[in-house]
Amino acid sequence: MGNALGLPREIWEQCAYYALATETTFLGPPSGLTSILLTCRRINDALCFSNNPRLYARLFCFKFDIEAPRRRLPPRWLTSQCLAAEFHKRIMTLKRIRHCDEYSLQDLWTCYLMMSENDGRNERQLEWTRISEYLFRAVLTRIPSGPSGPGMWYEDPEATSLIIWLFWMLLPQNRPSAESIRLRGFWTQTLLHIFIAAGFRFPSLYAPDTILHLPISPDVYPLPPIISGPNPRKTTVVHYWHNLTVAAPVLTPAALLSWTVRQEMYQQAHPLDYNILGRFPTDRHTANALGIRGPTAEDLTEFHQLRIYSPGPLLLPSHATFDTYDLFYSDDCHHEDEEEPDQTRGSMRYEQDWYREVSCYDPYALPGALRGPVFSLGSLTGSWAGRWVLTNIESHMGLLRGPSDVDPRALPLHSKPLYWSLQEHHCFEPTEPIAPGTDEYNGDDILNAWLPRGHLLTHLDGAIEFYDSENNCKIRYDTFIPRGSREAPYLKPACERPHPQWILNECDEIATDEVPGSTSPSEYETQSNRRHDGEAVAGIYGATVPSDEYVDTVSYRSSGVADVLVTGETGQRHGDAWGHYSIVGRVRPWDGLVVLLQKPADPRSDLGEWIFKGYIHDQNFVGRWRETTTSADTVGYEGGFIVTKTE
Repeated sequence: MGNALGLPREIWEQCAYYALATETTFLGPPSGLTSILLTCRRINDALCFSNNPRLYARLFCFKFDIEAPRRRLPPRWLTSQCLAAEFHKRIMTLKRIRHCDEYSLQDLWTCYLMMSENDGRNERQLEWTRISEYLFRAVLTRIPSGPSGPGMWYEDPEATSLIIWLFWMLLPQNRPSAESIRLRGFWTQTLLHIFIAAGFRFPSLYAPDTILHLPISPDVYPLPPIISGPNPRKTTVVHYWHNLTVAAPVLTPAALLSWTVRQEMYQQAHPLDYNILGRFPTDRHTANALGIRGPTAEDLTEFHQLRIYSPGPLLLPSHATFDTYDLFYSDDCHHEDEEEPDQTRGSMRYEQDWYREVSCYDPYALPGALRGPVFSLGSLTGSWAGRWVLTNIESHMGLLRGPSDVDPRALPLHSKPLYWSLQEHHCFEPTEPIAPGTDEYNGDDILNAWLPRGHLLTHLDGAIEFYDSENNCKIRYDTFIPRGSREAPYLKPACERPHPQWILNECDEIATDEVPGSTSPSEYETQSNRRHDGEAVAGIYGATVPSDEYVDTVSYRSSGVADVLVTGETGQRHGDAWGHYSIVGRVRPWDGLVVLLQKPADPRSDLGEWIFKGYIHDQNFVGRWRETTTSADTVGYEGGFIVTKTE
């Protein structure tokens, strides 16, 4: 035994790791670690946390997902010491949740960031804690004490948003299809209803919608009216042993996602009444023969069967016992030409949400060095189907007059079909993009989708030409064409532009008007550069990690896209059923906010004009709509919408 105790620390580390990293010890804390550390003082000295962070970093890579941090964070955030500290933080969080401790904002953030990085392992660890029960206990401590009593559920949107997003991300675990009628009613009527019926009171956007170009210069005064709801709360959390400034995820999209999936389950359990369907023409051919306009039985059935995209379960990687720590730091993990990750799987589902939260927390500040793609070029191109959720207009206007006039939880909600066929068009540098139109309050004209009034669009071969009558200029936007990975997404003129250059950004020197969504993960790198500024980062134990020699930087290949314009229509079949509309819109570079103006294709129609504004979350486009007759300084008739890309 004496000779064995003289073994090098590396040997003891290997022995401890392979004793703790087994298929049976994957879930939860490393239960055998305490016994190993208590064996003797020599082994404890070789393996304790302070002396051997590499062991705990290896355990982190065994138990938790590492692909998302590798894509998103600089190497300085992913040293052995950082991974070990994150391992300790997460293990303590898992223990508290498993032991039914009282919920805390810190633990909610830890769970949310874990699910943002989830590729299968993180979700399994949270499932081990019975996190759904923990979240429900958190809900019950926050709901109003009476029919109209105060409650943190409505008054503290940061924690509420984290809880609702976690329920959505963990949807396969929560199995809403198995919910009782009473529990489903509790969700839709008590927990989520107010965020849809009175969504203008809660965070929906990361910055005011009356401003296209961000950040806001302190020289801009006065600011245009802000009626798009409060910005998400900015906070600082400890992430991988570093202070991370982040915006809370926007609340109303999460509420609408969770509400809609339960409405669809109700529809699935309650087939359409065929006596009602019998009052409508069978299909469009029959309706045309009879000279009848409006929906047919076929259209009603299609809408009744519509389902939004919801996250499915992720299988645990087959190499769960593989020593991923060495792979994590090997050169093989950083090939420039590696295949891009699947945008619809795992942590890639939340890639753009992550970058919004870490770089769009302050509309007055330059983005930080962790900034990345907030919008994926071409993601809007295609067919979309969904619903817009309405309240009764008289009741809604009563709600606007004052909170005492109408209880938003009593407002009925109903849905109308929403179908779009959209195309993206890109303006390339060095061409100057369209100047935003201005409204009467000197804000960017959100009620005209940030476009100048009186513009004219002309469709060309593979492009559109935008004529700005206010400035008497024509601007070409090339049309994005979805193709295979080896084919160019534009016609020849756009493909002959100069090859985009690599851009190096430091946190104090980041350009504010690029469209970072135009970069691809394989063309995006994080790194650390030296500087001396006396900063320090709070550690997990109250100690500090000196950072006075480094500043994080980001390098990425610019797409050369200076602006994204969107056009579309409802399509012939859906237009015949629900009304023919034309669509034009724009994407805000700062946070990827998409704003669409939906106008009747026939100007003589009484269908009305509508603004839709929101973000793409995974494969759903979610946000708020409003009418355009009310001035930009007033909350008008509005509600929520959600559409899903269809094949």
